[in-house]
Amino acid sequence: MAPTVRMRAIVLTFSVLGACHSATPAAPSASADATSSDGTTTAQDIVSLGDSPTADTAKADAASGDVTTTSGDAQAFVPTVHPDLPQVLNMGGKVLTNPRVVPVLYSDDPYGADVQKLLQQIAASTYWPTIASEYGVGPLQVGSPILQSGKAPAKLAEGDTLAWLDKGLADPSTPWGKVDANTIYMLVIPPQTDFISGTGSDAVSCCADRGGYHDEVQLAGTLVPYAVVCACAYPELGLNALDDLTSTIAHELIEAATDPFSVSAPAFSQQSNADAAWTDISDGEVGDLCEFNQDSNIHVSGIDYLVTRSWSNLAAAAGHEPCLPSPDPGPYFAAAPLVKDTVNILDFLGNPVQAKGVKIGLGQSRTVDVQLFSDGPVSGPWQVKAYDFEQEIQGQAKPKLAFTWDKSTGNNGDVLHLTIQVLATDSNWGGELFLIESKLGSRTSEWMGVVGQ
Repeated sequence: MAPTVRMRAIVLTFSVLGACHSATPAAPSASADATSSDGTTTAQDIVSLGDSPTADTAKADAASGDVTTTSGDAQAFVPTVHPDLPQVLNMGGKVLTNPRVVPVLYSDDPYGADVQKLLQQIAASTYWPTIASEYGVGPLQVGSPILQSGKAPAKLAEGDTLAWLDKGLADPSTPWGKVDANTIYMLVIPPQTDFISGTGSDAVSCCADRGGYHDEVQLAGTLVPYAVVCACAYPELGLNALDDLTSTIAHELIEAATDPFSVSAPAFSQQSNADAAWTDISDGEVGDLCEFNQDSNIHVSGIDYLVTRSWSNLAAAAGHEPCLPSPDPGPYFAAAPLVKDTVNILDFLGNPVQAKGVKIGLGQSRTVDVQLFSDGPVSGPWQVKAYDFEQEIQGQAKPKLAFTWDKSTGNNGDVLHLTIQVLATDSNWGGELFLIESKLGSRTSEWMGVVGQ
């Protein structure tokens, strides 16, 4: 899918940096139920920065379907049986086994030195193998920056920037090095510049509508991945421009490495048709699936800047915290709706698919069980809340769904009852999308679902 976009949203209790959706999607090279054929999850260890499993532990837990730990009173803890977390599928494309990133900067960018320092620190820290190695992505190399001389303009068009970069890379007199398909060209937009992508009625401003994204482009005759990252302050989310910029760089960097050719040959880019709600809501890539968590942006050892968490297929398969690195050593906890219906909805390309969901007609209501589970003893009950995706995330004025809980808190093993009423139909997706958030202190986890027919 491509180009993937990191749009901004202010959502009640969500501290969201964006839900990504394709602006000009192209059909994937394999079906959403395809088996990964390249860059698949490996048996390499996950290097944990929190209390996350190694790959060997994850595989063992996934095989057994169970985890046993010991609580404070020495009694064995057994997590309750629960639905599987989704996997990010490789749709047949290649990942970057030898990734290299080259920042493209304006010489008067006040954050230029920070960007270069951040990239060097990501490459040297355990953060990068923690989020990248299981997908077959190798160690990160950082190339010399390409500096645009002169003052950064007040407004800049993506097409003009890519044309300038293409011309310079094709000119052997420039010291920019040879173009190769393993290099991610990262266009860093300074805070004083309004970056515009698209043309005509499709033109959008980076800070107002996108935040950051990655795509692919022909440069000097070679198809390469590139990313756009903008320095945008979001005080309502507690983010200054530098924090937002560095978090966006980390987000787009891991997605460009795991899904570099997202138009022509998508790699790790989406969930199965059965889990299409997760793709429709988040955009489905490894960074996207974690950015609805309130603790999606974190500081880690060895890096002086804010970075982002990323989805681990290995940890998800084992029923552990799927968003790594985990900033908290506490157990993973979540609330999963026990849906048994097959519903017809549209995927992110507008194609009809059959997904797991709950069937409810317009104007009707239905109560579903919601299973609470954790992979270890939790300090106390956590709060559970449901959100209408189109209203709370997309900002539509009128809700399409209404929710009523019998209880709004619980713990591992509890089953809550959620009554969902359909107020209006959603033509965008052919069904009504929703999220269930579990919250304990500053930690959250999300589960994504859909109502359809």
